[in-house]
Amino acid sequence: MAMTKSDDEERSGKSKADRFTRLAQARTTNVLRSIRILGNLSNTSNYSYTPEQVRKIFSAIRAQLDNAESKFDAGARKKMSEKFKL
Repeated sequence: MAMTKSDDEERSGKSKADRFTRLAQARTTNVLRSIRILGNLSNTSNYSYTPEQVRKIFSAIRAQLDNAESKFDAGARKKMSEKFKL
């Protein structure tokens, strides 16, 4: 039996793997850029912050990263808060 493209793949002209690759590259680039510019806040000439604030920021990032990774490992769909507040 020959494999055929799904209706969605035929309409879009792209496979699920192609869409995953395209979106994963774009979204990862955005995350890496955001992390890089977050680091700019460490400039004490321009900003003042406490160690507790820094801990909260990176704790929230780690928790969200762990959640995203677990979705790939177990197919979990647990949603975490999109908002962050110090």
